[in-house]
Amino acid sequence: MYTNTQTDSPAKWVVKIEPKYPEDAAKNSVEGYLKFKAIVNEVGALERVEVIESVPKGVFEKEGLRALKLWRFKPALLSGRLVKVEYTNTLEWKL
Repeated sequence: MYTNTQTDSPAKWVVKIEPKYPEDAAKNSVEGYLKFKAIVNEVGALERVEVIESVPKGVFEKEGLRALKLWRFKPALLSGRLVKVEYTNTLEWKL
């Protein structure tokens, strides 16, 4: 397992699906975020997505994870071969 900085060509997202705003959260003017970590695999998909922090808890996780399953990356390269890399990011919901 590598980090993007250890590779010759880091993983870069090419398809980023923005998560929907949960209806109840929008109706009640709730903003928040979801920090996650995952692995970008050799075919450019996220695997083992793990929520690190979600504020407020229980509001954005379901929609955030749904959108992340659709993200696609240009896989990372190291010494001419495709490798898995750790990936961490934050999704935000702002009105």
